[in-house]
Amino acid sequence: MSLLELSVSLAIGAVVVLLALRQQTETLRQTHMDNESKWVVAVMRDIAGQMTSGYAKLSNLTLGAIRSVPPAYITQNVGSTTVVNGYGGQVTVAPLSLADTNNAYALTYTNIPQESCAQMVVLFNQAAKAISAPIFGIVGKQGGNGPDLSHIGLDAAKNIRTDDGQVLKPSADAGLAMDKVATFCQSGSVADGQPRVLTLIRY
Repeated sequence: MSLLELSVSLAIGAVVVLLALRQQTETLRQTHMDNESKWVVAVMRDIAGQMTSGYAKLSNLTLGAIRSVPPAYITQNVGSTTVVNGYGGQVTVAPLSLADTNNAYALTYTNIPQESCAQMVVLFNQAAKAISAPIFGIVGKQGGNGPDLSHIGLDAAKNIRTDDGQVLKPSADAGLAMDKVATFCQSGSVADGQPRVLTLIRY
C-alpha cells in the first residue's frame, strides 16, 4: 500500500468514526430528553394521588413521596424537598387557581437549553398522551424560575392566558401552538443559549 493510499484510508476511517460518534451523541441526547419527559409527566399523573386534602396540600414536600421521581434527583432537608432535573435545573410543584381556589396544579421545569427546548415541549406533550395524563396547558418563560403563577388564568374561552410567559398549549383539547413554540424556543431577545423554563398545568 502506497503512502497516498494509506493516507486516504486513514482519512476515510477518521470520517466514519466522527460520523459514528456524532450519531451516538445524538442518540444519547434523544434518549436523555425522552427519559426526562416520561418521568416528569409521570409525576404529574401520580401527584394527585398524594393529595389527601385538596390542592392546598400540594408542595415540594409532595415530590419526595412520589415514586416516579428518580431517587437520585431528590435532596431532602428538614422541611423541604429539592428535585433536580437532567439539565441541572429544578422541578417544583405548586397549587394553581385557574377559575376557583386551588383547582389545578403547576409543575415547573427549569434550565432547559435552547437547543433542546422545542423537542422537550413536544416530548412532554407526547408523553402525557401516552400515559393518559393530558396536560391542560404549557406556559414558557425565558430564564428565571418560571412564570408568576398568580398571573396564569383562563380567558373567556376557557383557554390558558398569562401576562408574563408564552402559552404554548392553551387547553387540554388544543394541540401545541407550534408557531409559538418556535418563537419561544428560538427567540433572540435573550442571550444565545439562555435556559428556558416550562410550566406544565393539570386542571
